[in-house]
Formats: sequence, C-alpha cells, structure tokens
Amino acid sequence: MNNPYTDAIQSEEDYHQQTEHLGATREHADRLLRQALADAREAPDTNPYELAYLQLVADMNQNPK
Repeated sequence: MNNPYTDAIQSEEDYHQQTEHLGATREHADRLLRQALADAREAPDTNPYELAYLQLVADMNQNPK
C-alpha cells in the first residue's frame, strides 16, 4: 500500500515537471493548483493535479507565448 503523503508529494513534483515542460511560470502553475485543490474539496472524486494541469493547458492555448 502506498503512503498518501508520499503519493501527494510525487503528484506535485510530476505536476510541476509537466507545467515547466509547457513553459508555464511557477506562479501561474501554483495559482491554478491552489484553485484546483479548493475545487476538489467540493468534488472529492476530482484529481486536483489533473484539474490544474487541464486548466493550465487551456490557458496556454488561449495565450500562447
């Protein structure tokens, strides 16, 4: 069985690696992650890292560098 804290840390590290690959700033990625964590409290089956990543992809597509 996996440790939920270890899994959370790995998920966050994976999220930030993916966002860096997209060229997003750390601040933008962190802001979206905080919002996704808040949103996930209302929908417990929601993966906040996936939600934040999808929002970041949408943001990056709307405002390409």
